[in-house]
Amino acid sequence: AALFFALACWLAYVRPFLVQSDQAWGWTGNVGGADFLRYTTATEPYWQRRLARVRSHYAAVGPNRTDVRYSGLSTDGRIQADIRVQMGATDDLVRVAYDLDYSFLDDVPYDRLAFFQVAADHYGDNGFARYAAGNAAGVLFDEPVPDHSTTGYLSDDERGIPLEGDAPWVMLYDNQRDWDSLPEHYADVGFVVRAFAADIGGTLITTPHVNLQRTFNGGMSQMAFELGLPHEDGSSWCGTPCGGETRFVPAGSTVSATIEYLVPPADKDRYYGTAGYLLSLPALAYRSTDMMLELASGGAIEVEVDHGTLLQAWPVEVAAIPGPLAAELTMTGGRGFTSMTFRGLNRPDGWRLEVEGDAGWRVVDQSVWGNDFWQCDHEPDSGTWALTFSVANEGTTRYRLGWSATAIR
Repeated sequence: AALFFALACWLAYVRPFLVQSDQAWGWTGNVGGADFLRYTTATEPYWQRRLARVRSHYAAVGPNRTDVRYSGLSTDGRIQADIRVQMGATDDLVRVAYDLDYSFLDDVPYDRLAFFQVAADHYGDNGFARYAAGNAAGVLFDEPVPDHSTTGYLSDDERGIPLEGDAPWVMLYDNQRDWDSLPEHYADVGFVVRAFAADIGGTLITTPHVNLQRTFNGGMSQMAFELGLPHEDGSSWCGTPCGGETRFVPAGSTVSATIEYLVPPADKDRYYGTAGYLLSLPALAYRSTDMMLELASGGAIEVEVDHGTLLQAWPVEVAAIPGPLAAELTMTGGRGFTSMTFRGLNRPDGWRLEVEGDAGWRVVDQSVWGNDFWQCDHEPDSGTWALTFSVANEGTTRYRLGWSATAIR
């Protein structure tokens, strides 16, 4: 069984956090899987071209943020994939950041091309009764899952659907699978596209598009969302490089995306975490798209760096400046705890994260046993150090990282 699921999809055995099934801190029900690069060629649509020759690099293992990189090629050698997976410490729900970078090394005439998929083709038997999509402003569509008993796209109308607006999101919810020993209807699943840029033959696309893929596993009809490209006859959006072909990506094209993968609780009575924003939501929000609207809009983060250089806005990464004041920034937004990494530090000790309040600057101290609330990683390529903190940021807050001899313990 373990071998089958490893072959079926990249992400399997996804389970909610801080949700009580039979007991608190116990095992929870599985809510399905997700996948990268679902790709078949135009001439061989029956042959799934998976990622091969994959190499992995564990840049950081926690506790405040994991950072794992995967690099590989499609089995036909036409698409290179570089995938970065980051997961931060938090007190609310499963939240994973996927940075996806695809490079097209050759022309790709395709029958199917998906850069990220939820749920996975062969791992979606959870009985989600509804599927929805929207953005920070509201819901674009919210539909019941039909009893289709089939797989694939119903028609071309279910391919290349634009998700416009800020913080576009998709969601599978209203899980009906409640008969297992560990019921699976206590959590939902979805993702937010935090960044998207596709350069297809010189045409830049910044609006993410999704496909609706029908899955049928274990007698369960489900819908899956795929992050893809625009789809229209002749690909007029692409122009000359696509040569009038409908499903074609020319060599030299690139696709980059940042995905926030989320597994929110679906029953307020079953959530036993301490996240204030979740506890303040009404119970009905846990069983509707209101939850995803809250996560998509509230979880959006803006960062302004006054001292240092912003490397990445989500999750937050800042390149430090040499000297006792390494970095200073203003962060707006966020839900749960947000990880914040400072790179390029010349030593691992003596640093203090401070937050500005009404009474001035104060040291962030989340310690239980001494220095147990921050993460330090050595970066051998530069010979420097990186520090990662987890902060419960909501609203607008200023932070700074400084060095002090008295902070060395």
